[in-house]
Amino acid sequence: MIEYSRTHNIKIEEQYFENVLSGRKRFEVRKDDRDYQVGDWLRLQCGARSIAVEVIYKSTFMVERGYCVLGIDWPKDK
Repeated sequence: MIEYSRTHNIKIEEQYFENVLSGRKRFEVRKDDRDYQVGDWLRLQCGARSIAVEVIYKSTFMVERGYCVLGIDWPKDK
């Protein structure tokens, strides 16, 4: 079976962007309107800066209907 991943360009506030950069923030809570899937990439954009992270986990457990929690990680080769 061929697997396809997508890249989602999403905006993120500076305080959260900095926490992703430092490694303290390893998740995103998002409205699940883009059909996020494990293996997809998020290009988190904060002003002129951006970083790409991989979605390694997705959960809709214990979050408001229509939202999801995405576990994120840096590329393995970095």
